[in-house]
Amino acid sequence: MLKSLFQWLDLHPGSYWVLAAMATLMLVARLGLTLGREAREPPAPPRGPDWRDAVVLFLFILAWRWPFLLVAYEYNPDESQLIAGAMTLVRDPVFWRAVDGGSSGPLNYYLLVPWHWVGAPLDYFTARLTCLLLTWGALFVCLRSLTRAFGRSAAWLGVLPAAGFFATVGHPELTNLSTEH
Repeated sequence: MLKSLFQWLDLHPGSYWVLAAMATLMLVARLGLTLGREAREPPAPPRGPDWRDAVVLFLFILAWRWPFLLVAYEYNPDESQLIAGAMTLVRDPVFWRAVDGGSSGPLNYYLLVPWHWVGAPLDYFTARLTCLLLTWGALFVCLRSLTRAFGRSAAWLGVLPAAGFFATVGHPELTNLSTEH
């Protein structure tokens, strides 16, 4: 089934732009609803974003970045080193005995181990999915912090440029799991 999906995607490259456009429209609609609601209602004490904000933000980033998840070769040697270290830690969880991370610490390697616990293979897909989840988590924490301080509309307007950057960036150094994440 996955092979037929990839063949269909190869024959219909415009589907990428349709998905990206739909996710972008969903984000713009969410922002428009938020701005409209706050303009109509009297100012209420700031409260955190709800689960729909998290879902919209995740779908926006995923819709733009999903092709990078499917590339089956390394973008950076760090990516392969982190995957190999995580595979080693699955068998021997003591970091300094099992893995020599060089200038990289244990947290970078242990990030991938939970994928093994849920039965997913430790490969480029799961590493890049971890990268995507870390990026989404950082943006959502920023959205949440800004919402509590300045309100939902201002928070979305503040996070939107960063979300747009991370969603549309195509450079391999920014789409792979690296120690910077």
